[in-house]
Parts: sequence; structure tokens; C-alpha cells
Amino acid sequence: MVVMPPDLKPLNLLHLLHDSQFEIKSALCFTKSVDSTERLLRLIAFFGDAFTAGKRIIAKAYSGELDTGARRKLLAEFAKGEIDL
Repeated sequence: MVVMPPDLKPLNLLHLLHDSQFEIKSALCFTKSVDSTERLLRLIAFFGDAFTAGKRIIAKAYSGELDTGARRKLLAEFAKGEIDL
């Protein structure tokens, strides 16, 4: 477990996802709000090009704001490996 200030957590997540020594292929990431999730998705997209030595990370938001069908579809895509985060 790593304890750090909240403002450093998104950058640390980017490091964990892109550093080859961790070999993370997929992950679930929980945030405290839909707004936090959207900011994190924008950050991942923004820095995605800078870190892409190999595969680009596919990240999508999953929340109670989605209808049941959309939530099931996202979970199925994640289970198949079509979504990384």
C-alpha cells in the first residue's frame, strides 16, 4: 500500500499503468464521484500519447448514471479485455 496526497494519485496511476515493470494489463479504478472519473479519463487520454511505447490504454467510465444495458455492456467488454481500465 502506498499512502500519498490525493493530488498525486492520478499521476501515480499513470505511472503504474505505463511502467513495464508492473505489467498491469487491466484494472478497476474507483473514484469518489462521476466528476473525478471524468477528470481521470481526460488525464489518461491527454498523457496517453506521451507514454505509448506499445499499447494505448482504453479507459471508460462506469457509474450509476449509465442505464443497466450500458453497464452490462461495459462489464462484458472489460471481461473480454476490450477495455483496460
